Amino acid sequence: MNRLLLTWGCCIIALIAAGCASTKTVPENNFYRLVESKPQHQFDEPQIFGSLIVDRIKASGILSERALLYSNEVSPEALMQHHYHHWTDSPASLIREQFVTYLRNVNLAQHVASDMRSTSGDYHLRVELKKFERMLLKNGGVEVRVTLRMEIISDGDRRPLFSHDYSEINQLDNASVLASVRAMNEVLSKIYSRVVVDLINAISKPGEN
Repeated sequence: MNRLLLTWGCCIIALIAAGCASTKTVPENNFYRLVESKPQHQFDEPQIFGSLIVDRIKASGILSERALLYSNEVSPEALMQHHYHHWTDSPASLIREQFVTYLRNVNLAQHVASDMRSTSGDYHLRVELKKFERMLLKNGGVEVRVTLRMEIISDGDRRPLFSHDYSEINQLDNASVLASVRAMNEVLSKIYSRVVVDLINAISKPGEN
């Protein structure tokens, strides 16, 4: 009888311990989006006469997934995913939507489209997402790192007018994920501004870039 009571007692203790363990707070999922990037300057009239189609942005591997990415300064070779911090959509889709809105607001071309049905256009902008991550620094700070590859194609003869990688790094004292997301918005805006200048030069002066 004593052995039976002891067995039952151990089972009850184990169940209580399991119940306590199950009450441990699970981290809440957090979701982030890119906000509209407003250009500092807007052209009075379109700088590109014709239509500009922004093709679907290419992103390979984990860059195409929704989890925010990060690495550590001590081991930059390792790229990891945050478990509880996600984009509301794939980064490529969010960037494309934001970029198209930016190009329209800056009044770059007579017509800017991202609709996949809009296959015909005077120019096609091909974009590849190469880097979109947080770098956790040894001093406790964070760097936001973004790289986009841009290629503009003339629809008439399908020849590339220019191809270029755009990289920006923004260092933060605030190590929160939200601060990094806001910094990514700022970094993307800087890249868009540079791209606009290069697009105008490439299309108005083909072959010189």
